Amino acid sequence: MNKEEKINKILKALYKSDIKLTGEEVYEFLKFFEIPENKENNSVKENIFNKWILRFKSKDTEVTIPEHENHFCLFEHGFIKTDSIKMYIPLDYEHLYEGANQIFDFLEENNINHSSKIANIIRNDNLVIRLNNEEEAKKLQEFIEKNEYIKEGLIPVNPFCINKNGVGYGYDNTISYNQCLADALAYYINNMKENNATIEDINIKTFYNSLEEVQARPDILRTFEYADEKPTSLGSLYLATELIKLSLTTNSLEDYYNFTRQAISTNKRDLSNKLVNKAIEYQEKGKGR
Repeated sequence: MNKEEKINKILKALYKSDIKLTGEEVYEFLKFFEIPENKENNSVKENIFNKWILRFKSKDTEVTIPEHENHFCLFEHGFIKTDSIKMYIPLDYEHLYEGANQIFDFLEENNINHSSKIANIIRNDNLVIRLNNEEEAKKLQEFIEKNEYIKEGLIPVNPFCINKNGVGYGYDNTISYNQCLADALAYYINNMKENNATIEDINIKTFYNSLEEVQARPDILRTFEYADEKPTSLGSLYLATELIKLSLTTNSLEDYYNFTRQAISTNKRDLSNKLVNKAIEYQEKGKGR
């Protein structure tokens, strides 16, 4: 299946659900799309988190397991800006431990700062890396493309990402790109059900139209997770929906970088304030949902 076919398959599968969907339920569905259902192979059974901690103890990369989020292992090297390049490099169980070692060794040897994490279960976003700029991201992309071991272990990335040779790209600043996507999908599916859409109406085109509605009506965007967490979050959510729209129309990495350059230069606080005021206008006019 090509990218559009995969997205349409997801949309129709979600529409066939018998319940009103939440963003959390959609996220749970998305992260295992195209991942083998054999749970014995999906769980990271052996304690490789501690193996990583011991392995990197003598290196500059700091490896920790956060108490509040112990289903992730964090890898950090140097300072990372909030506005960063986000890369998804999902690996299967057999290649996860050594593949991660090779990636983080490469980043440390090239003095590339990063903030990264690995999930304790195999999913299509199980290895996430944030980098400060596109030049460093291009170096890592090139390293992966030349590394046969890592390429052998790559599993399908979320099709709603722009991706190059199995590496997905996102942008989210202070929020979560995938959670924003899940919330946008939940709104789309529930709204289409309320309007008695047919299964033929459920496709990439009508989802794109739904994203434009979300952007035009910040009262909808304010219902998404993270919307009130930080003063910049609404602006970050708006920009994330812009990247989701872009991912539906292109798979060009250059288009992604053009987007991130513009997103990084955008004042998120000012954008958030404008969206809050616009949402209030909708509610005062009785148009909010």
